[in-house]
Amino acid sequence: MIIKALKKIWFLSLLLVFFSCSNDDSEELFNETPSTRIDQRISELQNLLLASPDGYRAIYFTKDDEYGGFTFYMKFNSDGTVEMTSDVDSETAITSSRYDVKMGTTTELVFSTRNHIHKVSDSNIPGLIGSGYEGNSNFMYIKNEGGNITFIEPRNEAVIIFEPVNAGDWANVNTSLARRSSLLPSVTSSVFQGLTIEDASGNKKVYNIDYDSLRLFINATNQAEDGTVTEISYGIAYTTDGLVASPPIEIDGTSYETFIFNETSMSYISTVGGNTATIGFLDEPPFITNDVLDIGVDFSTFLYRPSLGANPLTSLGFDAIIDQINTGVAPFGLSMFEFRVIIDLEGADGDTFLQIRLVDNTGAGLNIFYDMRPSVMDKKLFFEYIAPVGGNSIFLESQMQPLIDFLINTQGLYYTTTGNFQTFINTAGTFVNADDTSQRVYGLWL
Repeated sequence: MIIKALKKIWFLSLLLVFFSCSNDDSEELFNETPSTRIDQRISELQNLLLASPDGYRAIYFTKDDEYGGFTFYMKFNSDGTVEMTSDVDSETAITSSRYDVKMGTTTELVFSTRNHIHKVSDSNIPGLIGSGYEGNSNFMYIKNEGGNITFIEPRNEAVIIFEPVNAGDWANVNTSLARRSSLLPSVTSSVFQGLTIEDASGNKKVYNIDYDSLRLFINATNQAEDGTVTEISYGIAYTTDGLVASPPIEIDGTSYETFIFNETSMSYISTVGGNTATIGFLDEPPFITNDVLDIGVDFSTFLYRPSLGANPLTSLGFDAIIDQINTGVAPFGLSMFEFRVIIDLEGADGDTFLQIRLVDNTGAGLNIFYDMRPSVMDKKLFFEYIAPVGGNSIFLESQMQPLIDFLINTQGLYYTTTGNFQTFINTAGTFVNADDTSQRVYGLWL
């Protein structure tokens, strides 16, 4: 509603300029000439920009249906220069450049030489080649309200508000930049992220979130028990205290926009009228699929081979398991080449087993085997450990224990089918340790 109102104000201001410039001798609408009024409007904005001695802070969402936002600090000087920093990237040094206030379609602020603001219109950003963040460096002046100056960026009609700051606030650019790591995966963080809505009665609705850390953009999906899927998307901008969402997250008549970071839960929380929205890591998936029921029916041999290429679906936590194994067998001149899990839910003992292949630097190696007994319960796959098979398997059992523990944990494994494996026709899937959701492996079925 605020954005619509601002756009209406902008449109009316254009009409005002149009009618003020028309010749109508029958009625004198203004005491000043059009050129005088234009000069007054330019002076008004110029004086406002200089009014805050320590400058302004602005959060700029360039296009909030595709990207998040960035924080800029700007100090305008009477000689036409502006000092600026931002959290667009790690280069936060304060830079000086030039700006102009002039009349275009309406009164405009133009950053005329390169500075931090031009980073959001750079089309050569790795991962965003050809588009960048689709930002701009020209802004149309709309209004001043209590020292807060409102602009609209004309291409995407993004609203940006300059708020006065103190000198000490400029250092906060490093705080908001550092917050970006809070939603990035780590060795110990869960592979599940979600948006949890809890009302005043304790009822919860959990959305799985797909977070694009380059675009600072989140797609959130909720799947109800009846299969109904609800999707919402929004950009985020990190702040000193947490983050802001744009557009605001609208769920069941409540709008969540400002989130505060909670150090204890390592999550972002917004409370509105007794309702709470939380963005963060989850201990379990928001929705457990029935994909595990296809194991033993559609496929039965799962393969993980690092040389097939890295994939972000294999978590840092699982990478740590492989690192442990490689460290353990390094004294023997060996490393892990691959492992396979052969699963027969209907078979006898010995029909389901873990096969690990270890190789030396020539490619020669050995296979070791560990018997397990599988079962499916509560949409999860469980393995009961039986025993190592053969002398080498017994000898290297302790070195293989991290992988064995991943498979036979008491809480089971979440399984999800993820389509085809890379460019192969094989079906791909992931297993997540339900007892330690930082551990997820991505592989293919043979």
